[in-house]
Amino acid sequence: AVIICGQAAIAGSCTIQDGATLGGAVMVADNLTVGYGAKIGGGSGLMNSVPPGEKWFGVPAQPARDFFRATSIFRQLPDLAKTVKHNTQRQD
Repeated sequence: AVIICGQAAIAGSCTIQDGATLGGAVMVADNLTVGYGAKIGGGSGLMNSVPPGEKWFGVPAQPARDFFRATSIFRQLPDLAKTVKHNTQRQD
């Protein structure tokens, strides 16, 4: 069985294997495979096939570990920008 939540959009020639779960509003590009037991987080946009058993999130979708790492770094960007600006002003 496959779980496909509301407003998911799956393009042509895709293969969704048993046990896969697609969260709400997931978009899947054409000719992709979502592997056995893979889970795709709601609102994600798949541009690549997902190996069996993996969890992917984001737009474009990526492995969960990469997505959460990037999200964490993104939240730190304002402070990083201030630090860079401060350091470049000191050199002038």
